[in-house]
Amino acid sequence: MKNNLSVLIVLHILLPLFIGGVLYVLFRSKHLLMFTWFSYIGLENLINFLREIFYPLREKIPSWVYYSLPDALWTYSFTSSLFIRTRYDVRIIKYWILFPVFGGVISEFAQLINVIPGTYCVTDLLLSTIAIPISIFLIIKQNNNGRIYENFKSITDSNSYFCWPKYS
Repeated sequence: MKNNLSVLIVLHILLPLFIGGVLYVLFRSKHLLMFTWFSYIGLENLINFLREIFYPLREKIPSWVYYSLPDALWTYSFTSSLFIRTRYDVRIIKYWILFPVFGGVISEFAQLINVIPGTYCVTDLLLSTIAIPISIFLIIKQNNNGRIYENFKSITDSNSYFCWPKYS
């Protein structure tokens, strides 16, 4: 089980974060705050070297890959971490899932109405929205041990779609 957990963490949490981070470092504007941090810790030359090597690829890659995919990968990774951390227990995750929804989806609408800084992008919204169910589906598919389906069955058998707790 521990080996399977390690595989889940690497594939569904660390790898998406790494890919998104690489896309940011190689292809995004050097005016982002992280480039100031790189300079501060002495990585500026290395980062500039890598950007020079990979920058010609930017013209061959669709812009959504380096502008929108990193956000979707963050949402995917966050959703995966919650799903793995709660041991696939839908009764627990149904509340915690609001965090990646807020971080990846609602924040786009907040950018649209200028509540938070950033540029509203429909592609960001779309990719972040589909990252959540894709994360859950792939983890279930990879870790098909029956327990997951029992937890999902508790949702479908409930009177309420979200299975909100009943207070007396």
